[in-house]
Amino acid sequence: MPTYEYECQEHSRFEVRQPMSSELKATCPKCNKPAEPRISLSNFRMAIPLTVVDNGKILHYKPDGGSAPPPVEDLARDEKKGMY
Repeated sequence: MPTYEYECQEHSRFEVRQPMSSELKATCPKCNKPAEPRISLSNFRMAIPLTVVDNGKILHYKPDGGSAPPPVEDLARDEKKGMY
């Protein structure tokens, strides 16, 4: 169930867990007045390291800016060994 962020005109922002099928309506927990939905950042994060397969080619990304990814041939060999 996703978490939605709302803002009350008299108070600060707050979060509410609601089903995606429900209307985006909530009341402020402090004053019980209607609150406006707000757009917030997602807390979704990818696992590291990330291996992507694109059209049969294995692409490897190292998001920490470290060394260059290994050549595709090395990744294909390592994948056959069960390393990826």
